[in-house]
Amino acid sequence: MGKWCSRPWRNTSMPCNREFVLHAVAQSGTSLQHADASLRADPDVVLRAVAQDGRALQYADAALRAHRGFVLQAVQKSGRALQYTHHAFRGDRDVVLQAVRRYGYALQFASAALRADREVVLQAVGKFGNALKHAAEPLRDDREVVLQAVEQYGNALQFASAALRADREVVLRAVGTFGSALEFADEALRANREVVLQAVGLYSNALEFATPDLRSDRDVVMHAVASHGWALRYAHVDLRAEREVVLKAVARNGRALHFADDHHRDDREVVLVAVAQHGRALQYASAALRADKEVVMLAVGKSSNALQYAADALRDDPEVVRQAGMLQAAPER
Repeated sequence: MGKWCSRPWRNTSMPCNREFVLHAVAQSGTSLQHADASLRADPDVVLRAVAQDGRALQYADAALRAHRGFVLQAVQKSGRALQYTHHAFRGDRDVVLQAVRRYGYALQFASAALRADREVVLQAVGKFGNALKHAAEPLRDDREVVLQAVEQYGNALQFASAALRADREVVLRAVGTFGSALEFADEALRANREVVLQAVGLYSNALEFATPDLRSDRDVVMHAVASHGWALRYAHVDLRAEREVVLKAVARNGRALHFADDHHRDDREVVLVAVAQHGRALQYASAALRADKEVVMLAVGKSSNALQYAADALRDDPEVVRQAGMLQAAPER
C-alpha cells in the first residue's frame, strides 16, 4: 500500500490531508504506518491512532517515542503502547503505573524492578488478574496481591505460589469468580467439599478437577449436573448409572445422554426427556428407541437434523419426514 500524503499535510490542496489521516487512524490506529513521515511525527495524529490501537505507537516518529511527556500521554490512551516506547520508559515508574492502570497486562513490558514493585503489581492485577504471571516471584506469594488477582480473574490462581494455591480463602475467592480455577488449586482443596461445591455451582465442568472421592459424591454431582448436564461426563461411573442423576443431567442438556450408562439409553422416559431438551440426543439412544416413532417425532420436532439418527424405516415415514421438514426453513430450537 502506498503512503498517504507524500508531501507535507499543510498543502491543503491535496486530496489526502491531515484531516483525512486523523479520520483514518481513528478507525484503525495501525493505519498510521501508511501515513507520511510528517504525520507520524504529529503528536495529535499519533495520539488519535494510539487511542484506537496501542500498537500504533510503533509507527510513530522515534523522537516522539523518546519524549517522556508524549509517552505518558500515549500510555494513558492505551497501556499496550508501553511495548513500543523507548526501552528506558519501561523502567520509569510513572509511565508504567499509567500503563498498567489502563491495561494490566502491560506489566509484562515493565522492567524487572517494576515487576517487583508491589504498588505497580497491585494496580496491574486489579485491572487484569492474569498479569500476576509477570509479577516477580515474591509478589506471587503475597496474599493481598494474589487475592486481588483472583478476585479480578479466578484463573489467575495458576500463577500464585504453591502455598497460596493451598490457601482455602484464596481458592474459594478464585472459584467464586471462575469455577474452572479449581484446576489450579492444591489437591487437598480439590478434595474439599465446600470448595468443589462452590466451583461446580458456577462452572459445572469444574467437576473434572475434583478428586475421585468428590466425583463419587452424589450431592456434588447432582449440584454439577443441575447447573449443566454435560458435567455428567466427569461423574463416577456408578453415578452415571443412577437414574435420578441421569434424568437431572439430560433435563439440562439432552446430549449428556452420551455419558449415561448404557441401560439408560434404552430407558424410554430418560430418552424422551433428553430429546425434548436437545433433538440430536437421539443419536445416543438405543437402536430400539431410535425406532420408536414417538421418540423420533419428539426429536425431529426439536431438531430436523435428528432425522439422520432415526431407524431406517422412520427416516422414510411420511409423518416423521413432514415433522422434520417443518423445521428446515426455520432456525433449530
